[in-house]
Amino acid sequence: MKAFLAISVFCLSCTSMASTQWTDNGSGHLIGDIYTYGVKDTLSVYLVGRECENTKKYFVIGPPYVENGDQLIALVLAAKMAGKHIKFFYSNSEDTSNCFVRGVRILE
Repeated sequence: MKAFLAISVFCLSCTSMASTQWTDNGSGHLIGDIYTYGVKDTLSVYLVGRECENTKKYFVIGPPYVENGDQLIALVLAAKMAGKHIKFFYSNSEDTSNCFVRGVRILE
């Protein structure tokens, strides 16, 4: 019974880790629409050619969802202004509606 429990816990922890991923198509994505409403200090971002797999097709960034949300928002706005491609490190397993951004990479 202990072995079954240990294997079950291991399998469940591996499953939850698999839901955090990069939006990687090789060259990244341009930023589409950006908007904010409802939740203070939160930004909703559409990427060109890449959607969130959940109900809402945009990616959510903000301090309520990640500790360094202000820094991530600043990076996204800088990339948008410069017309740079980006990649998001995000999680889609916290709820069925949103994809929450955990990291941003601006590409050359």
